[in-house]
Amino acid sequence: MKVYALDVVGVIPDELRNLTFLTNLNLGQNYLTGPLSASIGNLTRMQYLSMGINALSGELPKELGQLTDLRSFAFGTNNFSGSLPSELGNLVKLEQLDYDFAIKCGGPQITSSDQIVFERDDETLGPATYYVIATNRWAVSNIGLFSGSNNPQYTSTSSSQFTNTLDSELFHTARISAGSLRYYGLGLENGNYNFILQFAETAIVNSNSWKSLGRRVFDVYIQGDLILKDFDIRKEAGGVSFQAVKKEFRAQALENYIEIHLFWAGKGTCC
Repeated sequence: MKVYALDVVGVIPDELRNLTFLTNLNLGQNYLTGPLSASIGNLTRMQYLSMGINALSGELPKELGQLTDLRSFAFGTNNFSGSLPSELGNLVKLEQLDYDFAIKCGGPQITSSDQIVFERDDETLGPATYYVIATNRWAVSNIGLFSGSNNPQYTSTSSSQFTNTLDSELFHTARISAGSLRYYGLGLENGNYNFILQFAETAIVNSNSWKSLGRRVFDVYIQGDLILKDFDIRKEAGGVSFQAVKKEFRAQALENYIEIHLFWAGKGTCC
């Protein structure tokens, strides 16, 4: 049963519990609200259950532990609260569990056009500082001192309209670093994770002036592996600024955390 990306609004009907022969249910990318009913435990033949990117709230019901034939369960990008029920340990056939979050680098929390909540990341960082959010889900650290500046700034802002994206607001703020910028996902289940990194060049402008001549070049590591070498946002965007560039990767968490590292390796414009 597929009710995917149809902008359905409201609560999940309790009558769903009567579909006891259902094995695959996809409710993703809608605007479903309210809690997930305990009656979900009636669907004991369920193998694939997806309800990510909605506005569901409350705690996940312990009755999910009755779905012992479940192979895949996706519930990220909702407003669920509380701890995961220990009954999820009954799902011995589970192969894929989707835990996701997004970060609005250098700015306030926003919700994108596809209903992904980008958590705020507007704490002030200096040349050697770090910040861990209150929920301990993720952290950010910065190392590096900008030379020749008495008042260095570690975030940037822009009011421009950005191309190649439906969410120009995502790029109105950004973190910048003179050396090393790291993001950590914390307390994660070990396993494979998908990463989506989004960039845009805002300081080197599209004009026939010296302001267009700079080059921002850096390396990107995920879990210590170099996945982008000498990455130049503007070059990747076809030589233009204010255009979104999206990169997608997959990596594995082995010790319950993930690390994304953006590192200036001494190339590009110095000033």
